[in-house]
Amino acid sequence: MGENQKPQDSTLETVKETTEQKIRRLMALAGKKLGNIQSYNLMMPFAEKIKINHPDYIKYRCYHILIGSTPSEKEIIEEDFDGEDSIIAFFEGLI
Repeated sequence: MGENQKPQDSTLETVKETTEQKIRRLMALAGKKLGNIQSYNLMMPFAEKIKINHPDYIKYRCYHILIGSTPSEKEIIEEDFDGEDSIIAFFEGLI
């Protein structure tokens, strides 16, 4: 093996999942577990609760992922909501 060659490692490098990737993955798992219609029927009341609790909900990319819309790229917030309004926690609870 040459001086500048590194040994090949058979383990995969851990890549941190983004909030968007995690939400999309969990949504897909919830859809597979519950069926897409049932999953949707649970998501919509949750989305309405977020709108009530967070007047700035429209700025959150995770909200747009939840409802299937496209956010404006201006002033977008990449993080999930906190506490009981966490979209990640919502989907983790479904699966």
